[in-house]
Amino acid sequence: IFEKNEGFPSQIVVIRNGIGAVILFSIFFIIFPIQVINMLLDPVYVFWGFAMGATYSIGLFFWYQTLSSLDVSKASILVSPTPVVTAIFATLLLHETFTFFDFLGTLIIITSIIIIMREK
Repeated sequence: IFEKNEGFPSQIVVIRNGIGAVILFSIFFIIFPIQVINMLLDPVYVFWGFAMGATYSIGLFFWYQTLSSLDVSKASILVSPTPVVTAIFATLLLHETFTFFDFLGTLIIITSIIIIMREK
């Protein structure tokens, strides 16, 4: 992959996630060895670990697929509203309080997206 200067989105996702998983797992195991062993023996933790990893991998896969068809500056605008969507779902599903600062952050994000879209 590295010699040819080309790679498929799936290869990039596997390499990125693999390196990240090894680093994070190693650090966590060094700091909390007993907890890691207990977590690996509990099927609920194993299931949710794989579920989170799969969700993250699928998101990265589609991100790299998007980058192969769009310019990075345009593709990044698609990701910009993620904090806003997260805040909305947290308010609706988890009954979190939507504070003034949440509103202010949402306003700044939406205004920034509008400004960037008008410049292009």
